[in-house]
Amino acid sequence: MTCRTQMFFARQGTITPEMHRVAEREALPPETVRDEVATGRLIIPANVNHLAQHLDPMAIGKVASVKINANIGNSAVESDLGGELEKLHHAVHYGADTVMDLSTGGNIDAIREAIIAASPVPIGTVPIYQAIEVAGDVTKLTADDILDNIEHQAQQTASRIRCTSTTTGCWTSRASTTSRCRSATDCVPARSPMPPTRRSSRSSPCSAS
Repeated sequence: MTCRTQMFFARQGTITPEMHRVAEREALPPETVRDEVATGRLIIPANVNHLAQHLDPMAIGKVASVKINANIGNSAVESDLGGELEKLHHAVHYGADTVMDLSTGGNIDAIREAIIAASPVPIGTVPIYQAIEVAGDVTKLTADDILDNIEHQAQQTASRIRCTSTTTGCWTSRASTTSRCRSATDCVPARSPMPPTRRSSRSSPCSAS
């Protein structure tokens, strides 16, 4: 699969509608946004499917204003879909530029879909949380389980994906035209070598070629 990222377009000299919107929001020349995206110093985390809903493109990087992230998400003990939507509303109302859905309890897919559908800001996820919930036992978790969840959540329109709770984060590569395009094999637990799997030689789902 080949997808066209904002970096791809920027390196072709194209200023996309998302770059124009970021330039407007950041009070920057569109050419500056394009050039910074091309060099990798600026990212626009906007999944193409989320753009088709209510997402208002924003940017994170050296020339952009400082951004605020809010964490929400259900647990096995408490919270439901309505509660998570209320958290999202308050987070955006009080100035969050991005929101992470850190749900670990039940009904994770439905909650994530509802959050993304209602959100004007990029939504991030931590696939390993759901991968563990699906596996039922962390000791049974495989590299394929993690890769499957990364792909699944990207297709659900997550705009950014954090690999583990201790990494600085890596951006969604599949189904996103605005994220930095990276191999899914970059998204493995920190400091843990990826064991051989049937996918160990698969190519990146996203190509800038």
